[in-house]
Amino acid sequence: MKITQNNINDLQAELKVVITPEDYQEKVDKELKNYRKNAEIPGFRKGKVPMSVINKKYRIPVLVDEVNKLLQEDLYKYISSFFLYKFHSAHPLLPTSLIPR
Repeated sequence: MKITQNNINDLQAELKVVITPEDYQEKVDKELKNYRKNAEIPGFRKGKVPMSVINKKYRIPVLVDEVNKLLQEDLYKYISSFFLYKFHSAHPLLPTSLIPR
């Protein structure tokens, strides 16, 4: 996954996220295997459903879920690291009248 930032102005930025199949394919396959173990589809014994049937029925929803999880996790990490890097040493300025003497 690649995240690039384009600053529009001082207050706005645009993030571009590029996801490749290598980023999510392993997780999707693992989740589909779990679906296969627990699937109860008429005409097949529990856990003995062919992978082609599982792919046809569940591949798109599982793919969408895994890509959404990946986006949430990586965008959160990117944004939180950006703010920690930029603002870790920011201190509020107190008016001189509030400073104890």
